[in-house]
Amino acid sequence: MKTEKYHKDIDREQPIDINPDLIRDDARDVGAAFMRESAPRFDADREWQRFLSLRPEAAGDIQEEPSPRATFRWLYAFGGAVAGIAACLIILFSLGFFTKPEIPQEEDLVLFAAVKQDDRITMTSSIPAAETSKLKTHTAPHKNVETADKLVYLDTEVLDMRKVSVTSVFEERTVTTPRGKRLRIILADGTEVTLNGESSLRFPARFVSDRRTVNLEGEAYFAVAHDEDHPFIVISDKISTTALGTEFDVRAYNRADVRVSLLSGKVLVQDMTDKSSVTLDPGQDVTLQGGKLVVSNINNRELDAWREGFFYFDNVPLIDVMIELGRWYNVNVGLSDRTLMSYRLHFVADRNEPVESIVESLNTFGTLNVTFDGTNIRISPTK
Repeated sequence: MKTEKYHKDIDREQPIDINPDLIRDDARDVGAAFMRESAPRFDADREWQRFLSLRPEAAGDIQEEPSPRATFRWLYAFGGAVAGIAACLIILFSLGFFTKPEIPQEEDLVLFAAVKQDDRITMTSSIPAAETSKLKTHTAPHKNVETADKLVYLDTEVLDMRKVSVTSVFEERTVTTPRGKRLRIILADGTEVTLNGESSLRFPARFVSDRRTVNLEGEAYFAVAHDEDHPFIVISDKISTTALGTEFDVRAYNRADVRVSLLSGKVLVQDMTDKSSVTLDPGQDVTLQGGKLVVSNINNRELDAWREGFFYFDNVPLIDVMIELGRWYNVNVGLSDRTLMSYRLHFVADRNEPVESIVESLNTFGTLNVTFDGTNIRISPTK
């Protein structure tokens, strides 16, 4: 059984090749999900603080639960009371003067929240202020599109800007993907971009300046067309990434989740706040931690996997896994027990699978109880 092969590879800490045909066959198998139960000791408090940095508003979601022992301590104090007092208490209870105190239930920690969204990929066109007077009503001739004024709804897997007419050389386009969808874009210079779900890319319809500059919110993978005279620059939340001809991934969903990963070539990453910078070599990434650029080595298979339509998590904290699942499927994700933050997962699955299949795979770990009611995923420890 192919599942057994996966399990042996994980135990030996050997890399797993991303074979789309193999994974599609086995993604629903029990073996498509693994948990490292013997992971190194994990600091739940530290993980809690890291989560709050990703989602500060969660700090108000949790309230300390009063101790049941404290609630009933006064009852035990009267254990030696005289029979007459006990009789009076019985009468009072029978008359309804006292009711059993309710122990408040601790609310789930919300890891991710669903949003109402238009499930269509959109593209808008605009011209900088200096060129506004030249703006004309635009109708994109690209195949499989529906137009409404300057807004275009895309129903295609590939948007080739080389085949899209423009009204001005200064025209800019903004492509936005909803949660659960991705799009491959070929820019006018031949650069190929894979835009992940819940992401937005703004770029010139035609590159006419000495720099090829694009703006990103969310995540995208770039295979840059080589042009040493015109550097390619990606501007995201707090950093800029400059390349001549290379392949790299930029992730910037929020200020605490900023990362640049390099697969080939070389890039310069600059913190636009303090102007500090680092140069990455293949197999490295840089994250923004405490206002500092921190370089580390990475497993490129995770980046290859999402572009090919898979989830791939290798010894990743449960929180990160569930936030990624919540974003892709646009569902609420709740955690019933803070101690689950110490869990780390090995998990591989097809992004085309329904959320119910993902939940089923997570439950095969045996130490998690994962439920889905059509809107909410809830994770709790098994009893």
